[in-house]
Amino acid sequence: MFKSFRGHLHVDAYAGYDALFRDGTRIDVECWAHARRYSYDARDCAPDEAAHALGVIQRLYAVVAARLACRRDRAPNRLSSTQ
Repeated sequence: MFKSFRGHLHVDAYAGYDALFRDGTRIDVECWAHARRYSYDARDCAPDEAAHALGVIQRLYAVVAARLACRRDRAPNRLSSTQ
């Protein structure tokens, strides 16, 4: 399915996808939810680094939430909060 695809590809951490990135024609853009989970899990062994990473991710999530609110305000059909 992805044989001719070239570029950035967002997939989860399932190891079965690893082969898609071996030849270098696709770039795995990762997932903030996974990065956050691993940073959260690192709190005991690297508390300062984990706190920094979690703070950065929290600020990125705030930007995403602000952009979503702006899109909802500007949407012609005023999307409901459940969409």
